[in-house]
Amino acid sequence: MDELEHPALGLLKLHYEMGWIGRSDPGPDFFDLVIMFPSSVDAFDDPPLPTAEAFAALEHLMRDIDAIKATAVNAVCAAREARLNWRAGPVVEAWSIVEARIDREGALWLGLHEYETDEYSRWLVRLSGRQPIQVRRTAALEMRGDPSEEGLLV
Repeated sequence: MDELEHPALGLLKLHYEMGWIGRSDPGPDFFDLVIMFPSSVDAFDDPPLPTAEAFAALEHLMRDIDAIKATAVNAVCAAREARLNWRAGPVVEAWSIVEARIDREGALWLGLHEYETDEYSRWLVRLSGRQPIQVRRTAALEMRGDPSEEGLLV
């Protein structure tokens, strides 16, 4: 099976290096969806299907996207001020979600970006439900690996 259709998330395609990939609904803030495999998979293996928990986390995100985005942006701004001695950053509306990723452990990460004050960085926020539990800063390039190993913890 090279692709699967999910009623709430749409079409997810198999990518042997990354897992299952798709896009959020087209709209002003569409973004990439990635569900990583729990371990490495090669072309000779049957790839594992996404877990019910992974689907549930992304469905929850899609249902409550505005509130979760605001919470994640607030966490980034607080980390920028507290740990990097930067100004907090622009308002929530200036930020974009570029990716929602379920990592190998099943945790939800949001990749956020803004062009006003730090156009070269991507901010990664690990969430537990609606609660941010980790913020990382990485280069604003396409991310391929596990978010918990990307960039620097802030």
